[in-house]
Amino acid sequence: MASPIFVSNPSPTFSWTAIFKGCQFAFLGAYRLLQNQLFFENPKYFKFTFVALQLSIVVQIVLSLPSIVTKFSYWILRFIVNKEIDIQKLNELISFFIYDVFQLQAIILLVIYTLYYDVFEEVFISGLQYIDQVTIANKKTSKNVYSTGLLKCKRVNLRNISLLSNWIAKLNRFSTHQINHLSQLLQSYLQLVMMNLFIYSCTHIPRLSSVVVSFIVSRSFNTKLGTSVTFLVFSMGLVTPPYVLLEFYSFYSITQLMVKYLLNIPYFQKLNFTDLQSDNWLYSRAGLSFGFGSVFTMLAWKFNYIALLILILQQLSLAYFISQVTDPVPESLTEPWILTQIYWTRIYNKLTVSGDGFKPIPLSYIISKHESSTPDTSAYVTPISSTTSLNRLN
Repeated sequence: MASPIFVSNPSPTFSWTAIFKGCQFAFLGAYRLLQNQLFFENPKYFKFTFVALQLSIVVQIVLSLPSIVTKFSYWILRFIVNKEIDIQKLNELISFFIYDVFQLQAIILLVIYTLYYDVFEEVFISGLQYIDQVTIANKKTSKNVYSTGLLKCKRVNLRNISLLSNWIAKLNRFSTHQINHLSQLLQSYLQLVMMNLFIYSCTHIPRLSSVVVSFIVSRSFNTKLGTSVTFLVFSMGLVTPPYVLLEFYSFYSITQLMVKYLLNIPYFQKLNFTDLQSDNWLYSRAGLSFGFGSVFTMLAWKFNYIALLILILQQLSLAYFISQVTDPVPESLTEPWILTQIYWTRIYNKLTVSGDGFKPIPLSYIISKHESSTPDTSAYVTPISSTTSLNRLN
């Protein structure tokens, strides 16, 4: 039996540079892929934009109902008892549970994504195809083409056996890969909510709440930050309100969950990754995916009435993200290639990104002039033999 890790070094995949690079991929992905004129001329996307806008408004109305009911009850009670009642704290608590503990906006958006997965998948593929077109036109070579190999991949049409998948299958509404996606999503979401509720309950421990919450949150980041930085986070947590640590932990978790399940149907399922392999793929890019996902998560919170439109933009930008943090899918999938993708070994130490044939951001020449963005491959995250069997990873 393996012993638990109490002392660890910082993971090279989770650094300030990697997080900044992920944020950079988010902005550049959106800016560069929106240069595709065909994206705006596609009538299917144009129609779905209005559907997404309507659904975003409906979602926010639903999420606002508890607060509306509370205010309505307040006015009734105020009329009956003729006395001022402070409901500000109650409204703040309701909002805290809706957006931080239960993360209802995120899970509702991801369920809607599952219903309209074909549109989102088409957006993702169209983004990859546009990247390929620009790359071929710029470099005059078709070696680094991402869309061709992925389009040739076929999903295994086998349903995962679980209580959730069996229940979802009874609805007779979803395809096999939708059932697999939704069951995995709900399981991950329930685990996240249970952990959030556990941490929230610890915030009410008399006198020791800061210590307990700091230990739980910092311990979960030990393998990423290393023991020394984790101890610093723990120390800072002692002087920070416990609910702030809960908000940070919940934000990090939902950000990673969003990235994972936006890639699940169009990418992971096509490569026939198991849920564990998808987690390992994400873990080896933890800093990049956190930086990337945090941009869109904050945008969705800030502009919640167009949250689903932001989700479409995130799906489009993920095509650029994939082109930066993976190798092109080969003509035929091989075990060594899959292992090199699950355990990504490249460490990004440079902050600049080359133009690659896209229109540059105005005034970007001030920051960098023709600096290469080739990642430094001298460092390795998880050296792994090409002969390692995938069955050992399941």
